[in-house]
Amino acid sequence: VNLDVMRGLEDIGRHDLAAHLLYKTITLFGNNSGDANGFDEYFIADTGEGVGTANDGWTAAIYATMIIEDIVNTLTDSSK
Repeated sequence: VNLDVMRGLEDIGRHDLAAHLLYKTITLFGNNSGDANGFDEYFIADTGEGVGTANDGWTAAIYATMIIEDIVNTLTDSSK
């Protein structure tokens, strides 16, 4: 869901909020990926606790997508 919200924020020109959401989400995923469960299926919004199935491939895929899109956007923006 965060990826869709982030894209929507970008579409309406709220790059500041999109960047903040991207940072918070990547940080959440990154903090979660090193535990014994790998990437959890989803997170409790209030606490950031990872729950659901462990080693969830969808969560890992979204994490990678967000990082790659951020790198590509950074490279694209810096060439303008």
